[in-house]
Amino acid sequence: MENWSANNLDVAVVPSGAVDNSSYLGGATWVVPTDAENSEGAWKLARWLTQPEQEVSIYKATYNLPSNLKAWDDSVIADDQWVKVAKEQLEHTVTDPAVPTWTQVYAVIDSESEKMLSGSQTPEETAEAIQSQAESIGLGW
Repeated sequence: MENWSANNLDVAVVPSGAVDNSSYLGGATWVVPTDAENSEGAWKLARWLTQPEQEVSIYKATYNLPSNLKAWDDSVIADDQWVKVAKEQLEHTVTDPAVPTWTQVYAVIDSESEKMLSGSQTPEETAEAIQSQAESIGLGW
């Protein structure tokens, strides 16, 4: 089973063009509450963790992609065939919409996409279900 993934799977960048084909960025968010008792220490930790050498160490341990683009130049990351595609895809990414209900809407997108991928509904049915449920959820304002 060694190298099974490399021998049997591949990845591709979503093509660019006039049709909306962007990917959404994901991941964690660093937050330091305004009333934190040690906000200076928290920011110091956040700055340290996002230094390229720390992000490379985190990648080696967890395979989480780095947020600092300089870390992507390290050979551990740059030479990984799977990560090369992810780096190229970054050119076609957008941030999540800044609306209060985005988490709920995204959950709908996720569950309906699973139905399509399993073959239980068509892409057209999926789009219709997502649109309908998203409209009923609203923007939260």
